[in-house]
Amino acid sequence: MEKEKMKRGFILFEGTTIDFDKLKEILKSEWDIQVEGEKEGNDLFFNVGNNIIKLGFMDGVVPEGEAEKCVKNNLFWEDGAKEVEKHNSHLVLEISGGKDPIKIAKLFVKVASACLKLDGAIGIYIYPTVLESKMYISVAQGLKEDDFPILDLIYFGFYRSDKGICGYTEGLNFFDKKEIEILDTDAEFSNLFDFLVDVANYVVVSDVDLKDGETIGFTPEQKIPIKVSEGVSLKGETIKIGLTKATL
Repeated sequence: MEKEKMKRGFILFEGTTIDFDKLKEILKSEWDIQVEGEKEGNDLFFNVGNNIIKLGFMDGVVPEGEAEKCVKNNLFWEDGAKEVEKHNSHLVLEISGGKDPIKIAKLFVKVASACLKLDGAIGIYIYPTVLESKMYISVAQGLKEDDFPILDLIYFGFYRSDKGICGYTEGLNFFDKKEIEILDTDAEFSNLFDFLVDVANYVVVSDVDLKDGETIGFTPEQKIPIKVSEGVSLKGETIKIGLTKATL
């Protein structure tokens, strides 16, 4: 039996009020989501199908400096640390009740991107990073062309080892998939990034389980080896893909 899924994020604001009426307008105009729910103080509850959406506005920063710490993991937001320091309130977005992770993820991105269009919105904190409002909204727009918003849902981490560049995912487990690692590659960073994003998108959208001993490739010539073993950057078993310059 499929288990219910729950997804949560924290929208960071500079300001101490939230305009839920404006948010309802954005959800309707952008995503044709009609909000018929209850407002209780600084909370808003509504349903989309079987999914229960809870929005809770908190006058104060995300506790324990989590947002300030995790924004450092965003390699693509140059002024991220300075921007996140400006937040003095946050909106907790929580979606529960559904069982289909793809549908939940798409709904989450729609609601989150609408929240990020409100005045004072800085970005969204979803462990282990903080994504800039502008970038998140831009990626979300792809849903209108039936593109899956992988960059809004999966974190792609990178670091250097003595033998090359390493990359990994965080967030595939929400879709009941093993996380992916590429270790010690001599490939260029841009190629590593693009490949890792493409593989993650393929695994989620096509509902593919990569298996030990198989190969993967996006052309007839590409046959890149797959290994499943204990994670290097992450806990538990991960999928290791042997990407090199030669296999690109």
